[in-house]
Amino acid sequence: MVTSQIRYVACNNIYLSGLRSGLEAIARNNPAWHYQLVEYSLQDNSDIQILVMDATEYHSVSDVPPDQAKALDSRRTLVLVSAWQRMLISQLANDFRCSVLCVDERSFPMRDIIQLTMKKKRYLSPMIIRRLSPAIPVEKAGFTPAETTVLKYLSKGWSGAEISKMLFRSEKTISTHKRNIMQKLGVRDDFELSQKIHA
Repeated sequence: MVTSQIRYVACNNIYLSGLRSGLEAIARNNPAWHYQLVEYSLQDNSDIQILVMDATEYHSVSDVPPDQAKALDSRRTLVLVSAWQRMLISQLANDFRCSVLCVDERSFPMRDIIQLTMKKKRYLSPMIIRRLSPAIPVEKAGFTPAETTVLKYLSKGWSGAEISKMLFRSEKTISTHKRNIMQKLGVRDDFELSQKIHA
């Protein structure tokens, strides 16, 4: 049995309850995994595997309290931000090693986020990646007009079913365009496609 030590710094209890329910869902689906969620304190000397920091009230890194700012350069820190915090997002993504999760996402893979953070790998949510990355030059990849349209919606995070409804095309047609896009970009799955689109 594995017990993960997760500490949090909360400004907003809504995000804390969302975090708790996400962790509960992981624990229900993985009986061998348990967690201990405790408020972070400077005196805490235990082995913290993940520190979740709610930064949704700050405009920039300079607004973060100094005792918390030290943790921003750790890959074991997951910072919660909101989409309106452009300056903070840019600073965190470019100047620090912490993972960044935008709380405005429709959904996010909590299990993957926890696993990556515990392995000291960085997680940036898709909305953060879209904000930071310029669009790929589609004219250089040789996409057809239909593929370019599908790619535009894929880069915004839309699913094949959503694109199908929006463009009044069958899901099979959208799937074919997506497969052609993936082939032209040299990617094998949706994760690689998302990385390539926002790289």
